[in-house]
Amino acid sequence: MMTISIHCDGSCIGNGTPEVTSGYGVVIVEEEEVRVISGKCSGMQSNNRAELKAMIVSLNEVLNYPVGTKVNIYSDSEIVTNGINGNSKRKANRDLWIQIEDVCKSLIELYDVTVTHCNKAKLNKDDDLYKYNVMADSLAYQKAHSLL
Repeated sequence: MMTISIHCDGSCIGNGTPEVTSGYGVVIVEEEEVRVISGKCSGMQSNNRAELKAMIVSLNEVLNYPVGTKVNIYSDSEIVTNGINGNSKRKANRDLWIQIEDVCKSLIELYDVTVTHCNKAKLNKDDDLYKYNVMADSLAYQKAHSLL
């Protein structure tokens, strides 16, 4: 059975201000191959919305792999990981949570997916989990600062 790990992060500059801008970064690790996806968020923006967008992209990427693939998704957002794992309510940003709920329905019986909170401050800097979290964070930060 194939196993992949996906590391996602969102970044927001000027959260809560009229000049707000945000982006997301996703790092997909499949055996020795590393692939990255990043993008600029549009519409209403906040840090939490950027984190949710990163998770939506990550979950949708799972659908590109063979049925039965084991997927470990890591996010440093407790709001996102707790919401997905049923440890908190999904009230704010309902439009994005509805997208997450819809894609999860497509995944639940076809893939072995786990979503785990990744606290960068507690990770060993020599660990791959740390390395890929930093990479996703950098991608998101770069897109938040970019014009396109």
